[in-house]
Amino acid sequence: MAKLSGSGEEIRRTSFKGNFVIYVRNGVPVLAKWPNKRKGPMSAKQAAAVEKFTHAARATKYMDPKMQEIAREYTKGTNALPRDLLMMSIYGRMGTIYLLDGTKIMSNATRMEISDVLDALGLTQGDMLYRGEEYWAVISAGEVGDILQLGAALKPEWVPNAGGGGGWWYDPPNAADFTLVSGDGNAMTLADDLDAGLLFDGGTPVAGDTKRFAYQAIANPSGDWDAILRIDATQSNVNYSDFGIMCQVTSNSHCLSVSQSGSGNVHAVYWPGLTGYTSSPYGYVAVHDTLWYRLKKTGTQLEGFSSNTGKNWTRLVNTTTFGTIGGTPDRVGFFAGYNRTSGGNIIGAVTHWDFNGA
Repeated sequence: MAKLSGSGEEIRRTSFKGNFVIYVRNGVPVLAKWPNKRKGPMSAKQAAAVEKFTHAARATKYMDPKMQEIAREYTKGTNALPRDLLMMSIYGRMGTIYLLDGTKIMSNATRMEISDVLDALGLTQGDMLYRGEEYWAVISAGEVGDILQLGAALKPEWVPNAGGGGGWWYDPPNAADFTLVSGDGNAMTLADDLDAGLLFDGGTPVAGDTKRFAYQAIANPSGDWDAILRIDATQSNVNYSDFGIMCQVTSNSHCLSVSQSGSGNVHAVYWPGLTGYTSSPYGYVAVHDTLWYRLKKTGTQLEGFSSNTGKNWTRLVNTTTFGTIGGTPDRVGFFAGYNRTSGGNIIGAVTHWDFNGA
């Protein structure tokens, strides 16, 4: 159901045609003589308006009785007469209709007139209005896929879409942020992608427990640090390959990693270098399809975690001291590792990388 709101003014006062009219001005009743007729001949436009008004007034008398009844009902308690509402309907200007839920419906004629006024600011499809310091202004349409953001001086501006990751966690690093090394001289390949993140290809599988490592140098190895990785990757369901997060001691090449193996388990492993394997891995958890990996240095301890949310890090894979790897790590990053010659490459995307050093 809809209703017409009153204007808030007093009910229409009595007028005596040809003699005087009573109206309220600034809250004070005013008695004024009847206005004189317009002098001189009317212009063609004025004559057309008068003729249109005359026909419209006559038409209201022959309108459907139901419409006349509705007009009487809707104008009760307002400053309008039923014929005013009927005339507005003929002119396409029904005023503003307020629905019970607060929705306002304006006439199409009003919308067209407002649109004509706004055309003075912009005529190109896709233009947008914003309030400048002194006046309303227009920002032209950007390129397809661009994102609108608030720039300097509170002025909106279009910027290229930063990517399609979409989630709160989507914050991929750039390929240029990492240095590539490998146990066999065949490094991973990295490629920046606006939609997927930092794409990587671990390369052709190879025997010998070979690690292909993309790392960042730790500026203050003696301080505490925290590295978090979100990696979306696939690998063949074959044992003896893995991917995840890893740190390394440059002086002796020893490494610690938290990774997911081809069998699906997440494990934390000590490696004697970018090639080779030790029989003393330092922990694992029987979980599958983990997305998040974390290495955290506190004092002389390293803690390895995995998570499927990136929020709750209660899944502690293991804790070890630097004695395990014979030194303080000074590199950290992500890797793909092989000790198999069958199955496909480990491929995927790094969609989040966060390193906080002391």
